[in-house]
Amino acid sequence: MKKVAKKSIFLMIFMLVALFFSALLFSSCGKTIPIEKVEFVNTFSKMYVGQSRKIGYKIYPEDANDYNITIETSNKKIVGIDREGFAIATGKGVATITLTETKTNTVLSFDVEVGDGDVYSISYDFSSFKLYYYEGENIDLSKLIVYRNFESGKMEQIPKEEYTVDCPPVAEIGTKVIITYTYEERKFVKEVELPVIEDEIDNITVTSPPAKTTYNYGEVFDNQGLKLSAKMKSGRVLEVDDYTFDTSPIDVGQTEIKIYYQDFVTNVNIVSQAEFEVSTLGDLQKAIDDGAKSIKFNGKHSIVNPIVLENISDLIIVGGDGCEITGNGIVPIKLAGDCSNIRIINIEFKLTNNKNDYCIDVDNLSSGDISFENCKFSSPSQEQVATQQIEGLIFKNCQFLSGN
Repeated sequence: MKKVAKKSIFLMIFMLVALFFSALLFSSCGKTIPIEKVEFVNTFSKMYVGQSRKIGYKIYPEDANDYNITIETSNKKIVGIDREGFAIATGKGVATITLTETKTNTVLSFDVEVGDGDVYSISYDFSSFKLYYYEGENIDLSKLIVYRNFESGKMEQIPKEEYTVDCPPVAEIGTKVIITYTYEERKFVKEVELPVIEDEIDNITVTSPPAKTTYNYGEVFDNQGLKLSAKMKSGRVLEVDDYTFDTSPIDVGQTEIKIYYQDFVTNVNIVSQAEFEVSTLGDLQKAIDDGAKSIKFNGKHSIVNPIVLENISDLIIVGGDGCEITGNGIVPIKLAGDCSNIRIINIEFKLTNNKNDYCIDVDNLSSGDISFENCKFSSPSQEQVATQQIEGLIFKNCQFLSGN
């Protein structure tokens, strides 16, 4: 019973204390506390366009509840005030922010200058750099454009004389361009790594012709004295040593030799000619007998004895313009024995009568490797043509005619 009595007394005391504080609180909430003073605690003199800042003020006493405060701006186009008391910079210029408290007749104000703010970084125009450089290419930064970036978001081009650029004269893998700019004693540095790719050949060219440029038919090109260079896409010109060239025997009418380097080709101009140039049958036969390798034969000739090629190898006979050999009752040309690698080019062979229907006599030819190129064969016979009794020989672009 004693424990229950003690507990009841404690509860009664607690309830009395709670009632006391509740009454005290009620009396405070309903009491009017006039404002005595108000002052700014957060003012600022500068803003940048687009920035917002809280306008801070403090009232005295802190628990005052009887006051009327308004905050206004002198120019909403420069600084606006939102419902929560934030100043918002909307345009460049100077505006005055004024706080008015009517109970104490207090008027407070401060001026704010709105501009672009401070420079916080520098940047560059990507298009003012080349898309890429070849290794070894000269670096050209004449079109470089650099900007300073303000807090307002404004980008302003920096005059070239106000910043410096440090970079090597030619591009290498990993080359960096360093741009340095100082603004109001603050230094800004921008590093740009240039896109540099491995250099490539653009073309090859002959920089020095060979010592020998005139060749007889069948000779092989001599590259002594030839110098070749490769123009790189970087603009550099490099001498080339390990080139190759066409080693085929020089042909009739050939005017150039192909030179190869990697996947590139260029030409060397040459003159091709016959070893001997003759205009009579006697000189022609003599050159053949002397072992000539190539002969140019000029003129029109009527013969009573055929031109004989017996056991002849490696010979080219080229007819000059309108070259013609007419057999006066005989075959114009005889092939006998073992003949190989003989070419007869641009000659017209004729027969004057039909005693022999064939322009070429091969009755005594044992073996042969003989070609006629761009030649004409004429026989008076309407039934026989030159090819019908010349099996085994090669004819390229030849004509076979019957009748004079």
